[in-house]
Amino acid sequence: MSVQPSSGRKRDREKSFSTAKLIETAVRKNVLFSNLDKEQLSKIVAEMYKREVKEGETIIKQGESGDNFYVVHSGKFEIFVTKEGQTNMVANRGPKTSFGELALMYNSPRAATVTAKNQCSRLGGGSVCLQKILMKVSEHKLKEYEHFLSKVPLLSTLFRTNEQRSPKHWKK
Repeated sequence: MSVQPSSGRKRDREKSFSTAKLIETAVRKNVLFSNLDKEQLSKIVAEMYKREVKEGETIIKQGESGDNFYVVHSGKFEIFVTKEGQTNMVANRGPKTSFGELALMYNSPRAATVTAKNQCSRLGGGSVCLQKILMKVSEHKLKEYEHFLSKVPLLSTLFRTNEQRSPKHWKK
C-alpha cells in the first residue's frame, strides 16, 4: 500500500509484521498514547512511514513548528537543548522508542533538536492523524469520568441536562 501525500513525495506506508510490532511497542511506551485501544493504535501504525537518516542529519530543530511524531526503527538519535546560548545533550533514543509528540499535541515549537548519531531509520507520522486519535481518546475518557461522577449523589446535579435545570422542573 502506497500513499501519495499532497507534498508530491511518495511515502511508502507498507510495513512488515515486525515493523508494525516495533511501532506498537514504542507508541505504548509513550505516556500520551498508553491508553489507546487496538483500533486507534492500528491507525497510528498505518499512518507511519519509514525513512533512512544519515549520520549527523538533523530531523527536528528546536524552535521550529512540529509536523511529525517519530519512532526509532534502527540506530541512535541524540536530543539537544539550547538554553541561554549553551547546547547540551539531554537524552538519546534508540529502537522501539519515540519522540516529537509534544510539539504536535500542544501546537507549540519544538523544545529540542534531534540529530542522528549514526546511520538510522525512523518512522514518521503526521500531526493531523495523531491529533484526531488523541482527541477521540480524550473525549472518550471525559465521557467515562462524567458517567462515573454522575453516579456520586453530591455531584449528580452537575450533570443534569439544560432542560432539567430550568425553573419549571424545580421542586416547590
